[in-house]
Amino acid sequence: MRFAPFAGFLLLAGTVVTAQVATIGKPGDAANQIRLDRPVGGESGGSPAPSAPSAPAGVVTDVGIDDTMRIMKGLNFSSLEVMKTKDGTRFIKAVIGDQPTYIWHNNCENDRCRALHFAAYLGRQDSVNDAFIHDYNRNTMFTKMAKDSDGELQLTMGVSLIQGVTEAHIRAMGESWIVYFGQALEYKPEGK
Repeated sequence: MRFAPFAGFLLLAGTVVTAQVATIGKPGDAANQIRLDRPVGGESGGSPAPSAPSAPAGVVTDVGIDDTMRIMKGLNFSSLEVMKTKDGTRFIKAVIGDQPTYIWHNNCENDRCRALHFAAYLGRQDSVNDAFIHDYNRNTMFTKMAKDSDGELQLTMGVSLIQGVTEAHIRAMGESWIVYFGQALEYKPEGK
């Protein structure tokens, strides 16, 4: 009887392995769970988004560039201006102090977008290593830090409008971006 618990453990382990092999045996199942074609910034925003649900009065489920400009006016951005990429995609340059940051519109259809992507491109920051980035991302909730393939540091924050939000909420996200950006520049890793 001393072997009964061990035999039970082996039976359980065998069941888990069998279940995993059965799932792995269907490569299409695993492939369908991973989505690699994420939308990129801009008004065209990658794959078309599903149509917007109807929202209660005072709630918006999508915005255009002009709406976002109107909502963000009067916040503590040093300046706000609509700009275009080389391919004609419109975006907002929202300067904080003397640092340019950007508001990209994502998940768009007919110039109406259901997500905002706030981003700051901070150039090469050799003093910011992976340990610093991991510490920042672990200890912050709404903004994330990363380095691109050229080693340039980026700070980002996403805002979804899909289920509907008020314009006051979008404005609050703009105010939050200003605060979070300042906090990111002053961030010290745990224990430092």
